[in-house]
Amino acid sequence: MKFGGLSHDEALKLVTLNPAIQLGIDKRAGSIDVGKDADLAIYNRDPLSAYAVVQKTLIDGRVYFDRQRDIAERSKREKEKKALIDKFKKSAEKKPEEKKPDASVPIGQKPGEKKPEEKKPEEKPKPPSASGIDSAAVLTGGAM
Repeated sequence: MKFGGLSHDEALKLVTLNPAIQLGIDKRAGSIDVGKDADLAIYNRDPLSAYAVVQKTLIDGRVYFDRQRDIAERSKREKEKKALIDKFKKSAEKKPEEKKPDASVPIGQKPGEKKPEEKKPEEKPKPPSASGIDSAAVLTGGAM
């Protein structure tokens, strides 16, 4: 509104009806009219305000979020979370430490089983030594 020089109604359309028109779904969404999908967010202040907080969210006419109910259920969820954490900690304490497989035993080999002998890679022949050869003649193809 401030930088675009829009009125309040134009700015509201900018985030509601105009995108629906661009997407070609303005017959179903983008404004509150009879026969359109009932997807709404209800705020405690003007929705264009930075201080606005969603109070309820409705999708297809069903309440998916209600701030008052959320606040009332927070202590219940916190207790459930604490109980689950305590249960996890107790189960971790009760379990004896599982014997970890020996790191020196390769995967697929059973403990106590003899390790097969490893084949050593064949040594590659070394390049001929440069003793007695003129390195400049080798590099230039003998045209020195």
